[in-house]
Amino acid sequence: MRIIAGEWKGAKIFAGNFPDLRPLTDRIKESLFGILGDEVVTATVLDLYAGVGSFGLEALSRGAEKAVFVEHARPVAALLRKNLEKLRCPPTRYRILVKDVWKALHLLAAEGFQYDIVFADPPFREKVGLRLLQVLARTPLLRRGGLFVLRHQSEEQVAERFSPFHLWRQKKYGDSVVKFYRSLANDDNSHLSRNL
Repeated sequence: MRIIAGEWKGAKIFAGNFPDLRPLTDRIKESLFGILGDEVVTATVLDLYAGVGSFGLEALSRGAEKAVFVEHARPVAALLRKNLEKLRCPPTRYRILVKDVWKALHLLAAEGFQYDIVFADPPFREKVGLRLLQVLARTPLLRRGGLFVLRHQSEEQVAERFSPFHLWRQKKYGDSVVKFYRSLANDDNSHLSRNL
């Protein structure tokens, strides 16, 4: 695994060999960040089911101001920390929460901090896309106008509209789909879905 672009372009990161760990391939990652474009620059990013940090590390390399990584498995979180240390990422630019995602979301919501981009790549068997939309809809975690990026198995049915979210874009990669939801203040239809 490697960082594709930005400050740490070309740097290799540790992937480990853990059951259920499914790091983003370079092809998917390059496509995702091509869609996100300049929205990553100076963004605050919440990386749920972070694994060894493939998404969040790429975001930091491309200019994100800060990333919060949520990973419940301690050995995986330790490898994530090792990757951050290898890249010499300043501790002020990241935070690692070794917690269950739902407990972490509750904690972060209570802290009152808002994120520009929330990314989630849960294990496919869990089928939690709708539940994540529900939690983000009833908390202030994602700022108005922000993006929720969800990767899920193609067979899982996840709503395209879930107030205040509208599906902005989506793309299929093999047996998975990545959906980009925009958090809107109203029912402005200008950001409705575009399928690639």
